[in-house]
Amino acid sequence: MRIAMFYTDIESFNFFVDQLDHEFRSKGHETFIFDMTAPSDESPHSYARFIDFASTKIDLAVCFDGMCVRQDVLIETWDAWETLVVDILMDPPLRFHPTLLRHSKHYRLFCCDRDHVDYVRRYFSKEVLHVDFMPHVGVVPSPDAPVIPYAERKYDILFCGTYYRPQDRLAMLNERLKDRPDIQELYQLMYQNLTADSTLNLEQALLLTLKQKNLAVSEDTLRVLFAYSEDVDWAVRMYQRERVITVLANAGFDLYLLGRGWENHSCAQYPNVHRIDDRIPYGETLAYMADAKINLNVFPGFKSGTHDRIFNTLLQHSLPLTDRSSWAEEYFTDGQDIAFYDLLHLDRLPAIARDLLNNPAKAEAMIQKGYEKVLRDLTWKNCADWILDTASGRNFSVTSPDNDKINETKEPSTMKIQLTISLLVSDRMATLGRCLASLKPLLRELDSELIIVYTGSSPDTLELAEQYTPHIIPFTWCNDFAKARNAGLGAARGEWFLYLDDDEWFEDVDEILYFFKSGEYRQYQTAFYIQRNYTDWEGISYADAYVGRMCRLLPETRFVFPIHENIKPYPEPSKKFSAFVHHFGYVGVKNDSQQAEKSDRNLALLVKRLKTEPASAHLYAQAAQEYSSSGEFDTAIEYCRKGLTLAQKTSKPDSLEMWLQLELPALISYTGNQKLALEEGERLLDSPRLLEVGRLNLAVMLVNLCWNLKEYKKGLEFVRQYRQTLEYLWQHSEKAMTQNGITSTFASGEMQAVSVYVKGLFFASEIATGADSAINQLLSWIPWEDKSRIEPQYENLDEWKRRYPAQKEAILSGYAGLSSDNFYVTLQKAYYAEELKQHDEIYSFWQLCAGNCPVHFLTPLVEMAVRNGFSLEVLLGRLTLDDWDICARSLAQRTMLPDMDDFCQKLLPGLSESGYPLFAERLIQHFLERQLTQGLLEPSRLLALLNEYCESVIAAAKMIYRDELLNNVDSYILPAKYKFAVRIQNALQLLDAQDYAGCVPLLTEALHLCPQLSIAVSGLTKYLNELLKNPPQPASPEFAILGGQVKQMLHGLMANQQWNEAYGVNAQLIALLPDDLEVLRLKQEILSALHSCQVE
Repeated sequence: MRIAMFYTDIESFNFFVDQLDHEFRSKGHETFIFDMTAPSDESPHSYARFIDFASTKIDLAVCFDGMCVRQDVLIETWDAWETLVVDILMDPPLRFHPTLLRHSKHYRLFCCDRDHVDYVRRYFSKEVLHVDFMPHVGVVPSPDAPVIPYAERKYDILFCGTYYRPQDRLAMLNERLKDRPDIQELYQLMYQNLTADSTLNLEQALLLTLKQKNLAVSEDTLRVLFAYSEDVDWAVRMYQRERVITVLANAGFDLYLLGRGWENHSCAQYPNVHRIDDRIPYGETLAYMADAKINLNVFPGFKSGTHDRIFNTLLQHSLPLTDRSSWAEEYFTDGQDIAFYDLLHLDRLPAIARDLLNNPAKAEAMIQKGYEKVLRDLTWKNCADWILDTASGRNFSVTSPDNDKINETKEPSTMKIQLTISLLVSDRMATLGRCLASLKPLLRELDSELIIVYTGSSPDTLELAEQYTPHIIPFTWCNDFAKARNAGLGAARGEWFLYLDDDEWFEDVDEILYFFKSGEYRQYQTAFYIQRNYTDWEGISYADAYVGRMCRLLPETRFVFPIHENIKPYPEPSKKFSAFVHHFGYVGVKNDSQQAEKSDRNLALLVKRLKTEPASAHLYAQAAQEYSSSGEFDTAIEYCRKGLTLAQKTSKPDSLEMWLQLELPALISYTGNQKLALEEGERLLDSPRLLEVGRLNLAVMLVNLCWNLKEYKKGLEFVRQYRQTLEYLWQHSEKAMTQNGITSTFASGEMQAVSVYVKGLFFASEIATGADSAINQLLSWIPWEDKSRIEPQYENLDEWKRRYPAQKEAILSGYAGLSSDNFYVTLQKAYYAEELKQHDEIYSFWQLCAGNCPVHFLTPLVEMAVRNGFSLEVLLGRLTLDDWDICARSLAQRTMLPDMDDFCQKLLPGLSESGYPLFAERLIQHFLERQLTQGLLEPSRLLALLNEYCESVIAAAKMIYRDELLNNVDSYILPAKYKFAVRIQNALQLLDAQDYAGCVPLLTEALHLCPQLSIAVSGLTKYLNELLKNPPQPASPEFAILGGQVKQMLHGLMANQQWNEAYGVNAQLIALLPDDLEVLRLKQEILSALHSCQVE
């Protein structure tokens, strides 16, 4: 066979070509390598010599990334000779749209990621008729090359690859799109989606982004958007490389970085971070790999594929430590021939790396097993064979004794059924129609089947069911839900299985459709959707619960338990959908008798089964669950103990025993006896039969019990046990995946990590002894980059700092020692710099926070700017008026009354000079509102504040509204605050004119417009009453009416337990209505409430 290949300006591709050339020639084929970089005619790879080679039929042309089909002359040559072109894409196909649209007639495309194959089939199915998956391969070292003894290797951890700052790549994209800010914003959101969820591939991220922006685009436009997202791809790659290196560098590992750009990394100057060289030829990197104990790999762009770095590492007798892809997880086995880490949980990475470095025997055994596997399956010799098989019309496959064919991709015509939907149907016609209608998109858009297990008797029900599926299984009801479900399961033919009831229906299945159509389902074993349980027929009140009702079908999949049936096994990883089903099945089950009837029915089934299966721990567990749900906790405890005793008779502990171990102390705590629950939990924690996932979840429970019981020393010890167990499970991922105790899983325990650590901080501060080191350790454990878990804890972290002022320096010092870029941590570093009076550091940290903090953290940043004389310009530029309003209101509440004038004098000029006069007016208003609601103001002070307030409100309105609109003061468009200000200003003018009676109706209207300023209005009303100079006489009828209205406001304040404000309003009312007995009685109630608050 005559084969043409190509040199280009990509040095690594040229190395690959040399490897293939050697393999083809060793098999007796004639080859020619054309150097496309235009060498002289004297070169053995010149164009002239290629023309000579092409004068005779060329059977096969092989290239990488479309290099041999980019020029018309080459395409014409291939078409003239009917040459088969094998194009191997080493990068995402979105970079090569022109090649995919135009190429030679006999064109065969291979991608190194199965998602890339799906992408080409989805968007270029008409242009590219043949596309398949082909994994990267590795280089076999020379037989003469000695293997460096593991203990003598120079590098602990080596990473080979380039680095660019992610923001630089995004800046390049923004420059290209400088005339399209809308598209810039789209790609920025796409980047944020990819960095927030590392499980997304580029296609999924763009589709998600379009959905978030509510944009519908044509397929042609979608192709263009994909093509322009190359810089996003690069930025995400660099972002993940940056994170991984940062985590390991901060953990103190000796890191060696081989490649360009690492001098720009934030950790480049660390003493434990070593740059070997800017750039060396691809082939020479192999020697460096061979001299490393661990070769680090980061390949976020490959979700269902691979990178040659993994294979080269193993072939050089080193160990790859890599992030995951579904293909790599199918081919390799974590802990046996490869080491995986998870980009979603980088806080576990140091523990994984440390375990490998501390266990050389384990690492060497993994290397040997991986080496043997890759040497057999994934070398350039294998790649040459695959290409030759393709040229000969044969299919090729990558196989290993541990796996089936793992490169296999199926043509659409041979796809198996993707999804089986199993529906249990009785005769609930009221909901069945909705249920079936909600499944139509799944049946229409996926290769799916619907199986109905029919337990009813109505011809109408059967007729409706038959409209949707021919697959109806009659089932005679036997009080066993598991049997009924298994009837449908036994007939299922899908790769995945989903089940629900006929009184449930999906609101929207788009997310599930995307899960399958995008190929995301390959990354998961199971999935949860939400069951929305309504408690009223109006659908207003409900409770959401995740239900595990979707799984990949395995030979051992089955339903267990006659009631509360569930499906087993239910392995991780699990996908959590936001998709939900409506469920009104619990509506009406509100009173005790109805709940008791349901529990009695379930318990009757269980008792009946227990008579025939008295040794079933499962049944005792279900009975305990039933008694617990009906509030009979003592009986539930009794059944739980019996079930636990039975479960402990098995040779090995299992997930059921673990669930019972966790349920027992929980049930005891429900009785109110938390001390006994803690004692029981401690006893169980010491049990050798408690699985590690159970230990993790039980530690969470014990931490919470210690929190309630103020057992600080014990609590801190349980926090440490929690962390120890968590690190163990990170290193033993197989246990984390398999130990699932119904509701208690590794995920459920790990989810509580931040809450546990924060409670640990309180425990450490309470104990005081050794608090500094404990605080530093706990703070280092918190995953600061995990926004979803850390953000709910900011308020608790602030409370921790407030509660222990004596430890303020130790707390801030602990934050200062962290390497995280989290804005909350950065803010604490700024506070610490303030303590140390390091002005430059304060400003540096402040700037970092000002650029990316959430709105609810603006207040402390503004306060810091005022204290230190910083310009707010960098902060103001990213705020909306609503953002500033929230901030200004908070500033007013946090500033002490005596300090308000000084604070405003420092802040207001900067707002106006920076071009934000409206912000300045809003700040003034919130500060004046705070002062006006204090009560007991001297009349002159009250009048001055009200006048200043009205002037500010009116001035702000003039910045927003046209004069003709403002002149129509009662227009519905104008805000109530403006209408209030106009009336108060008019009243003040009448007051100056001594038209006291004319003020009263204006004050009445103002009171309704702005009730939050009722104290100020009441104070002004009292002053007016005094000005009438008739104190001995009863108040005028107008004042009586106004007093009644103020009294209504007073009742509202009391209902909301705003006692201080109520006291001020009551004082004004006594002056207004001195003989009103109700006012006097209300005063006593207010005083009593205030006294109670002080006692507490």
